[in-house]
This record gives sequence, structure tokens and C-alpha cells, in this order.
Amino acid sequence: MNSAAGKGDVMANFACREAPLRVAVMYHFWPHYRQAVMQAMDGSRAITYDFYGSGEPLEGVPHAALNAVARFKRVPFYRVCNLVWQAQAIRVACSGRYDALVMLADPHFASTWIAALCAKLRRTPVLFWGHGWLRKEHGIQRAIRRLYYALSTRFLTYSERGKDLGVAAGHAPHAITVVYNSLDVARADAVIAAIEAGALTNERPQQYFADH
Repeated sequence: MNSAAGKGDVMANFACREAPLRVAVMYHFWPHYRQAVMQAMDGSRAITYDFYGSGEPLEGVPHAALNAVARFKRVPFYRVCNLVWQAQAIRVACSGRYDALVMLADPHFASTWIAALCAKLRRTPVLFWGHGWLRKEHGIQRAIRRLYYALSTRFLTYSERGKDLGVAAGHAPHAITVVYNSLDVARADAVIAAIEAGALTNERPQQYFADH
């Protein structure tokens, strides 16, 4: 069985499982602008999500509210130079408690290399979630990224261009899914409706920033 066929079989089995599936979503921290996406996922009847994260703000970016979802688990992470270590990711991958793992697609997360490999050995689907490919790469950078992304069963990228670049880099088209980026759709629709109704004619964007 080739690797592409193997990945297809795993995802097919995953899709055919009876609901609810149990999925761990492992991030180092959840920025506030992802809260609406977390809540949309948390509202699924087909999948029970456990969200893992530090629960602390990072580099001035507020963390999403910990009570925004039903199951949020606080786990620390550590930085060493340009690398990130999150030991809980490995424990979760080896636990066998989950039907799939969703993990941040960043090769700088050293613990994710090990966690994804452990999950792969257990035949647990791993979905990498992130920008993915932003530009054409060459040499060692391309080799490292390709090796890292090969640990995933499916890659969830933000853009059609990202998928095109991924396919050009040698990844199978069926293993890359475009999911776009974080957006609070309900709030965005309300703003658009207010604009169309002329209710925001007196609003000035500068008022929302400390530095006008």
C-alpha cells in the first residue's frame, strides 16, 4: 500500500465512524480572534472537541475566553530559542483517547514532530491547521517543511494559493483542504447589515485605535 492510499483509507474510516467522534485540538494558545471559530466547532453534534492551550495572552494578543467552549484544557508550553515544546501534545497523541488530532502546522514546534509521529504509528488521523505554503521554497527549508507536513493525514490551509503551492511542492491534492481563516461570521454580517442600513454613517475607524 502506498502512502497516499494509506492516508485515504484512514480518512475514509474516520468519516464512517459513528458520531460523536472525539477530537483534540492542540494549540500553544488560542488568540481571541479565533474564539468564534472555537465556538462554531464546539457546537458540532457530530464531533466532541477538546481544546488545549495555555490560557494566557501571548505577545500582547489576548487569549480567547476559557469558558467560551465546553471543554478547554490548560496546558503550558515553553520556548527554547526558536523552538516550542509542549509535552502534553505527546501525551495526548499517545493516549489513544481521541479519534483524531488537530495541530498547529508549524515546524518550529518540536513536540509536534514527536506527537504526530506517535499518532501516525497508532493510525490516529492528524490534521495540520495553518497557513502552510506562503511562497515557493527551495533547499533545506523546503525539505524540512515537506518532511514535517508528511506527518499529517490532512492539511487544512487558509487559501487556494496555499493549496496550489503545496501541490506544486509535491503534496497530494486530496490531502490538502482549504478552510480559509478565522472570521466571526455572525458579527461580520451584523456590521455589513448596519452599513447597508446607513446606521454607521457617523462611525470613524480611527476611534478604535489608541494611535489614530
